[in-house]
Amino acid sequence: MAVKENFGHTSEIIKPMQDKFEKYWTQMRDFAAIASVFDPRCKIHLVTFMLTKDPNNPQSIEDVKKNLYTWFSDVAFTKSSKALNHNPCQESNSIAPSKSKDKDTANARFRQYLAGQMTTQSRSPTAELDLYLQETIAMNGPNFNLLNWWKVNSPWFPWLEMMAKMILMTPTTSILSESAFSTSG
Repeated sequence: MAVKENFGHTSEIIKPMQDKFEKYWTQMRDFAAIASVFDPRCKIHLVTFMLTKDPNNPQSIEDVKKNLYTWFSDVAFTKSSKALNHNPCQESNSIAPSKSKDKDTANARFRQYLAGQMTTQSRSPTAELDLYLQETIAMNGPNFNLLNWWKVNSPWFPWLEMMAKMILMTPTTSILSESAFSTSG
């Protein structure tokens, strides 16, 4: 008889803690999934594996990808619109006719054509993210350094490197452990 009474009391204690956990974890689920994508040893593969392993999981890989692409587009658009005011690429990397006398007028016109092509040429706004996700995963070794990988690969993934810094420096928890196990609410 005492066991049944004890069990009822235990469930009364566990229920508020479980509710707190569920509330916290539902908010952190997308964050944790996206953070794991920024580990080049896993990318989207770990998230896919974890979500297909548990058929009762309410989260889907499509939701994670949608959130990732939305965040990428927001960051890239915000940062690139600020960079449009000052674009060093147009100053230093443009192909323009040389100031010296160019006897070959066809060559000069071609160079002008190329300069126009390079400034109007566009690519998919998410091409960088697509490329990162399509590349093979990085090899895992005892000396693998995640932050160093992003530093080395920043020329190929400048927006993703910036996002990796943001997400990898964010603490995964925002509550004290005492609060997590408190039964007072």
